[in-house]
Amino acid sequence: MRPILTLKKKPAPDPLASVAIPAEPVQPAEPAKPVEPAKAAKQSPNEAQAAKEARAAANRLLGQELADRRRAYSEKLKPLLEAYFSDKAILHETVLIDGAECLRPLAVGIHKTIFAWLREQPDAQGASNTLLMDLIKAVLGLHVAQPKYLAGLLNCQDRFDLDGNATGVVKDKQRERAEKAWKKVQNKTLPAGEANVSTRKAIAELEAGKGKQFAGVDALMADLPAAD
Repeated sequence: MRPILTLKKKPAPDPLASVAIPAEPVQPAEPAKPVEPAKAAKQSPNEAQAAKEARAAANRLLGQELADRRRAYSEKLKPLLEAYFSDKAILHETVLIDGAECLRPLAVGIHKTIFAWLREQPDAQGASNTLLMDLIKAVLGLHVAQPKYLAGLLNCQDRFDLDGNATGVVKDKQRERAEKAWKKVQNKTLPAGEANVSTRKAIAELEAGKGKQFAGVDALMADLPAAD
């Protein structure tokens, strides 16, 4: 007899095998908390006082260094500025107008010319603008406050640059201010040579750090009497 052949049945497919199972969502990691800086230890009264005294001592030392530096620059620049002014005839020569001895009025903005010249000098390199303006004020301020200069503002029609060239005119408001200043100083003309002594005294005060400070050149000129 022939053997009977039988076919094996294939197993039935699993109905769940083809169903995709979603992956579980990944939870984001929590951001790391910043590390808080350690709190400074509270100073004792003695420590606080010691720190305060140390800061004060450092400030005094810095102030002394600045004063010494200012004095050194002043000593170098003072002779230069004095020679510059001595060389300008318009700052010394007077003219007679209706019998009045007058110094001719300077051009508006003349301080900028002087400042630019002084700024370019090799000895002025490194000096602060404030110091240069203070030095200019010490000399120019005394010049424009002289009775002869005020007389020039009252009697002259023109203004002049440092080389004696006419540039601009004296305005009515400037003449009115000069007249008020004139009334305060009339009959108080400085004796010969006293103006130079006053100039040296003013510069000495600047060297000691006692001069008036200005925020800029325009502020300087606004402070000068009858100079506008």
